[in-house]
Formats: sequence, C-alpha cells, structure tokens
Amino acid sequence: MTAIHVTGSDMLGGSSTRTILAVTLAHFVSHFLQLALAPLLPFIRGDLGVSFTELGFVLAVFYGTSGAGQMAAGVLVDRIGPDRLLLAGMALQTAATAAMGFAPGTAALIALAFVAGLGNSVYHPADLSIISRRVEPKRLGRGFAYHAMGGATGAAVSPLVVAALVTVLGWRGAIVAAALIAAGLFLFVLSSWKAIACGSPVRHDAKQDQGPAAPATASFLQILLKPVVFTLLAFFVLTSIAGSGVQSFGIAVLTEGYAVALALATFAVTGYQLGNSGGMFVGGILADRTDRHQAVAMAALTVTAAAILAAGFTTHVPVLCVALLCVGGFTKGVALPSRDVLVRRIASPQTLGRVFGITYSGLDIGFFVAPLVFGIVLDHYEPSYVFVIAGLAFFLAIPTLLTLRSTRPAPAP
Repeated sequence: MTAIHVTGSDMLGGSSTRTILAVTLAHFVSHFLQLALAPLLPFIRGDLGVSFTELGFVLAVFYGTSGAGQMAAGVLVDRIGPDRLLLAGMALQTAATAAMGFAPGTAALIALAFVAGLGNSVYHPADLSIISRRVEPKRLGRGFAYHAMGGATGAAVSPLVVAALVTVLGWRGAIVAAALIAAGLFLFVLSSWKAIACGSPVRHDAKQDQGPAAPATASFLQILLKPVVFTLLAFFVLTSIAGSGVQSFGIAVLTEGYAVALALATFAVTGYQLGNSGGMFVGGILADRTDRHQAVAMAALTVTAAAILAAGFTTHVPVLCVALLCVGGFTKGVALPSRDVLVRRIASPQTLGRVFGITYSGLDIGFFVAPLVFGIVLDHYEPSYVFVIAGLAFFLAIPTLLTLRSTRPAPAP
C-alpha cells in the first residue's frame, strides 16, 4: 500500500516538529478536560444535593454530543479548514469547563456539558487533518503516534491533578483551575498558528489523488455508506468498548473478582495505560518504516485480544493477569499509528475531515455504550467476564481491517 501523494497545496511549509507538538498538546487538552469532571462527582453530589444518576447523565450528554458532533466537525474541517476549527473547539471546551465551576445546579452542568462536548468534537478530524497535510510522509506515523500519546497522557494526568486541586480549592476551584491550565496550552497552540495553518480548504483538482474509498467529489452520505468507512466506524466502536472495559472497570474487576489488593489493581490498570503509551511510540516508528500497516495493526491487535481474553481466565493467578494486561496495553498502542495511517489513506485530500470525523466518532460511541454493558456485567455476572467481553470485542474488531486490503491509492501523477 503506497502513501497518498501530497501536493504542494497540502504539504505547506513550516516545522513539522512544531506542528506535531501543537496538535499533541491540543489532544492533551481534550482528554485532560473531558476527564477533569469525573473525580469531582462525589464533591459535586454533596454540594448540590443531587444523585449520581443525574451526574452520570451530565457525562453521557458530553460524550453523546462529542460523538455526534465529530461527524459535523469533519464536514466543517473540509469546508473551512482544520486550523480554525481546532482553535475554536479548544476555546469553546475550555470556556464551558471553566463555567462549570459557577454552575448553580445540574441543569446548568448539563447545558455546559453539551457545549463542552461540541468543543471536544473537533479534535480528531481537525488534528489528524492537520497532521496529514502538514507533516511529511516519512514522519507521518510518528506524528500520529505522538498525537495519540498526547491524549493518553492527558487522560492519565487529569485525575491526579484534579484530585490534588480539589483538596485545596474545592470542586469549583478545581474545575476552574483545570480550565486555566488548558487555557495556557491553548495560547501555545494559538502561538503556533504558522505551524498548523492549512490555508484555504483544499479544492478539487483532477490531478490530485482520489481516495479509493472517499474521492474528492463524494458527499457526506456517500462517504458514510462506503463499506470500508462503515466497517472502520465499527472498528473504532468495538476497540473503544474493549479499551473502556479495561481502563474504566479494570480496578473493580480485579478487586471484586480476583481478590487483588487495591494497590496491585491500580498498578495493573496503570501498567495497561503506560504500556499503551509505550506501544504508541514503537508503533509510530514501525508505521514510518513499513507500508504494511494493515498487517502491523492486525497482528498487534491479535496479541492484544488474546492477552485481554486470557486475563479473564486467570482468576486464581492475579500476577499473571496483571502481566497480560500490560502486554495487551502495549500491543494495542503499537497498532494505533498504523491504524491512523490506514484511515488517512482511504480519503482524498478534500475529504480528510469527513473521513476522520465519521470513523473517530466511534470512539465516543464506544465510551457511551461501555458503561452500560460492563455495569450490567459487574452487577449480575462474574467480574472476570468484563475482560472476556473486552477480549472478544478486540477480536471482532480485527476482521474489519480486512476491508482495507483493496484501498490502495491511485499512483501519484
């Protein structure tokens, strides 16, 4: 599979390093802010006198809006450019998060979660389109890898920072302080305008490559209904559900079902997340050194699926379970940069935003569905079934990548 040819209008001048750093920090902000509210829920509940069900609805509104909004954001990326949309989304999410610190009740929190979700919806289609257009092909895999690592780091750091802030500032001060941190990073991204600017939206040029699944003239609906795009959407939903099962419910599974001490259970989930980040780094290098991205992604996810599934059958050997989770996290990370390159390659330069927006909306769909599925499992079945279901979801995601076998771009003129 050869890389899409990038014309002069797409590969603008400037520093790729600065471009990658800017979009990586933007992705950090996305995950940092979206996880800032969760550790504060017990404090909000006590202060506002509301139920966890009501507060859970606040989070559901955020992820539902973010997931649905990604498709619309993808359209806007192709129409007005990813650089402007990224800055607007960062500003909107940061402002809405800060305003949560002044919310008088859950109605206001729900409204602000909706606004923050709209802001959060822009990151994947905008960030990945900027990387695709501004980073030279030989560094593309590492660009995608660093972008993913930025999001993972934001997710890992957010609960720690917010937990420290709430002890000093209370929940309102903590959420405002988190937004101020994001605002500082927003200013850095804004100062990097020259490195992320993509100029006017890419227009159709008959001499440019046509994406095999999403040619330049394709409408949003035509792109959505393409089998390769639809199956990639399914891929993101399945891997998001599986990953959420391990990350969000892993500690509960290990303590309740495996009689593991809280410290060891926390270490296991942290090991999964750190392994994921390490795998992304290795995967970025691999993605730049081979054009067999489909094979890399499928092989890595096969190991991930086997490791997580096996963890569900190691109830009496908790140390082995922890090791399997760490391996699964690492190999999942290895797959991600090659996955991103594959998604990029099915689009023409004119449809990058829509393709990224449609496919990556599956992440938020998965985050929305996973708590419902795994909550029922933990309430009514063996806790270890969470790992079994997560492993099976990873296995089910692997065949969807087979649709990319025929998506070789047209040769460069």
